[in-house]
Amino acid sequence: MEKKIKCLENYEAWSRPTKIDFESKVGRDIWEEHWENCERLHKMMVRSQRLSDKIKQSITNEMDTTRMVNVPKLEQRKVITVKSNKKIGVLVQTTLKEILESNTISPTVIDLLQTEKYSKETFNINFPVLKEVDRSRNMDEQKKDSRGYIRYYKSTVKIQGKTYFLSSQWYDFSRTHLERWIAKNS
Repeated sequence: MEKKIKCLENYEAWSRPTKIDFESKVGRDIWEEHWENCERLHKMMVRSQRLSDKIKQSITNEMDTTRMVNVPKLEQRKVITVKSNKKIGVLVQTTLKEILESNTISPTVIDLLQTEKYSKETFNINFPVLKEVDRSRNMDEQKKDSRGYIRYYKSTVKIQGKTYFLSSQWYDFSRTHLERWIAKNS
């Protein structure tokens, strides 16, 4: 405890903070308006979060039942039922992997699956879904991010003659996005 106290005392002695009386600098009216704006903003954020929670709950309730997704096909509308009780990681390593290896996904989409932006927008994950394997480099090192954490599954995916790692960074909040993509691309 004494060591911590000494550390804090040294920090306080290092420099004195510059104190600014903003109200006197900008005027009482402007300063009060600023804090009223902050208060309104905080209230709006709370209302927005409550609405977001309500939306999430509605979607979760809907996802608990069998989902029907309309997919256009040959000028007709075909209804595909998507329901999976599999854990999301299992769903990725089985169903998603199977679709990717079927070579029915366009090269353009395969390229997009290798970008963070598309992966975030489409699946709500923070790493590219696919990462092309470079056979000249260490396989284990390629599965890691810049901080040294493994972000890809050990097994690889073969798509249109190329080999890819498949992201392992899937969580339940991405399930709806994944199932929608699977339904669309099945």
